[in-house]
Amino acid sequence: MRKLLILLTLTLISGISYAQGIKGKVTDGKSGGGLPGVSVMALGTNNGTVTDGDGNYSLSIAAGSYQLTFSFIGFETQTIRTNVAGETVFWTLPLTKGHPH
Repeated sequence: MRKLLILLTLTLISGISYAQGIKGKVTDGKSGGGLPGVSVMALGTNNGTVTDGDGNYSLSIAAGSYQLTFSFIGFETQTIRTNVAGETVFWTLPLTKGHPH
């Protein structure tokens, strides 16, 4: 019984440590519509995702300070700094069209 209680406690603690994260929406800076397929990466980690059909994204990530990079073909890549500390952080980010070189 004691081993089961210890295992259950460790499982709950490990689940709590990853309960926070970063969620948000990437939009077209001109039209305001959601952008599907935008790459969202937490630099220095293996955490990344792609926005869904409405431009929404979600990353489960441990507490800490991160730089998030948002990139999409034809748009300027943007990097933001954010802190995750015990709860989910929400970011809405408009991307602007890149200039051809």
